[in-house]
Amino acid sequence: MTKILKWSSQAHGFQPHFHTEFFISTTLQGQCHFECEGKSYTAKTGDISLIPPFHVHTAHCTEDMQYFAVYLAHPGIHEWMTGESPGIPVQWETPYVVSDNTLAQKLREAMVQSTSHSSATVAKEIIQKYARQIPPDASSLGWRVRSMHWMRESLLQNDSIASMARHMNMSHQGFSRAFQKYFGVTPIFFRNQIKLEIAENLLLQGNKPIDVATMCGFSDQAHLNRVLKASRGHTPGKYARNYFPFAEDRRQPLHHRSTIPEPQITLSP
Repeated sequence: MTKILKWSSQAHGFQPHFHTEFFISTTLQGQCHFECEGKSYTAKTGDISLIPPFHVHTAHCTEDMQYFAVYLAHPGIHEWMTGESPGIPVQWETPYVVSDNTLAQKLREAMVQSTSHSSATVAKEIIQKYARQIPPDASSLGWRVRSMHWMRESLLQNDSIASMARHMNMSHQGFSRAFQKYFGVTPIFFRNQIKLEIAENLLLQGNKPIDVATMCGFSDQAHLNRVLKASRGHTPGKYARNYFPFAEDRRQPLHHRSTIPEPQITLSP
């Protein structure tokens, strides 16, 4: 789901997480220190942060930190999540922090106007200028495609990682090692992050936190509260007051816990 975040004057440390959307932000004041893919970065006032889908990162916002952010969905990821594409999610690389006063100002102006179309247009422009698709590794492509198929099935059926390993004709430990080698994270971490993103979308559709926790497989609402607070900075009760779905996404109901609304923005490779 494509959405907007307006973060204002609140110190917070974000635990390791990823998004299934592009994260594009402009820093209004203060600084954000973050680690992404094993390297440290600082986004200062006026900088643009650009983090691709599935890139694991942590962050620490200073007390006076204020920023606007757009989470821009990519159709290739939607197709994988809904089973329309049997392949793997598109992989990207970016510089993570960009000093581009012209685009930063355009993004700030679009966010102040609170128009989703203009915000998405500027975010897309930033991606097209600074992001690059990474060609897939042909030697491991078949294994990764199969593992992503069973990862998607495990989300639909709430299967265990051990069940995924059996489908891949591997031991639990062997599958976990191979998954981390090819994707950079453990399968349980990957699946939990996808579950969290599904929970976010359900919250933004107006579902009650206790119902979202049940639908997404959290042990209880308190468990959802802890996970969401740690990686998104807000509990479920405050989440929808700080994250805003684009108007097109807000009107589309979620009928299944594994469904993500069709993105309205298309990006060129």
